[in-house]
Amino acid sequence: PRRPVTRLRMPLDASPDAAPPLSAGAFNLTAKNISKALKSAPLWLGFSAAHCTYCAVHEPQYSLYASTHAPHLPRLARVDAASERLLQERYEVNELPALVLAWSSTKFTPYAGAHTAAAMAAFADAQLAPASVAVADAAALTQLLPSAPEDVLLVGFFNDLDDEADELDDFREAAAALRRQRPDAVVRGAHATLTRALSDAYGPRGKRWIGAAPCAVVLTGADAAPRAAPYRLDEAAEGGLSLGEWAARAALPDAGEMTAANFGAYAATGLPMLLAFVRPAADNRALVGALRGVAARFRGKLLTAHCDGDAHRDRMLALGLRGGELPQLAFNTKDGRQLPFPSG
Repeated sequence: PRRPVTRLRMPLDASPDAAPPLSAGAFNLTAKNISKALKSAPLWLGFSAAHCTYCAVHEPQYSLYASTHAPHLPRLARVDAASERLLQERYEVNELPALVLAWSSTKFTPYAGAHTAAAMAAFADAQLAPASVAVADAAALTQLLPSAPEDVLLVGFFNDLDDEADELDDFREAAAALRRQRPDAVVRGAHATLTRALSDAYGPRGKRWIGAAPCAVVLTGADAAPRAAPYRLDEAAEGGLSLGEWAARAALPDAGEMTAANFGAYAATGLPMLLAFVRPAADNRALVGALRGVAARFRGKLLTAHCDGDAHRDRMLALGLRGGELPQLAFNTKDGRQLPFPSG
């Protein structure tokens, strides 16, 4: 098979007593035994290699996950990327270390979140849960609210789940699609019958998240309330957006960080973008704040995001930015035009 090109993640400082790569986990996987191993349950596939000097930084967290994860969560199996090139290619691994949540050789989700035991457990728990879970009251819904800034909760409120079965099916499909689009985030779905208590909590007399049911809202960990207006499930949406398209847009934060992991989610919205290429170590708070203001003013028409300019020089060139000091801004117009933002 074609030899995959392997990149190493940004270097981290490993402590002198860090465990060597591939030392943590339940067992080792090869191309010969992986099919049998995946027959009984999904697994975390942890790709590392001896030559990856800073893969060792993550071994303590892998070991912690392996020793403390809940019984219903996947075990962590290890793959030596240096000797298992076929598996590296099959699971689309192009940088080390890498984690993949796998159900089979064809059904898997590359993981783009933090390599910590807690983040791995939260992501796996959300991925293995139903696309949407039923909640009965505000307390149950509160338990599902996002905790990390990039995490997402899609909530559907219904008048009668039996009478609105078609709308509920559409909602579940949208929740499942959103989960697939965001390997960088914990994405959960929840649905509820709009009781008087829930209406008092989230309707016009409460948090003002919703108006009439059936409808859907999106919350991210960065917000205390939905930024986008509710999506009515029983009416044609303004602009002709499907529920899935609307949710994909609403789930992206204002002026969030665009990475290789979530670029597909931004591109799938079909919206033009104002991108700021920055140096992450610099103080970019004023610029990010200005981008949030632009996003709020042009919500539904334009996305804003920032990204590492040093790591995305090729993208800068494609947008008409010819080098120079960071930060720099440009519009991604979706039609091939180059519109670098004027300096000064």
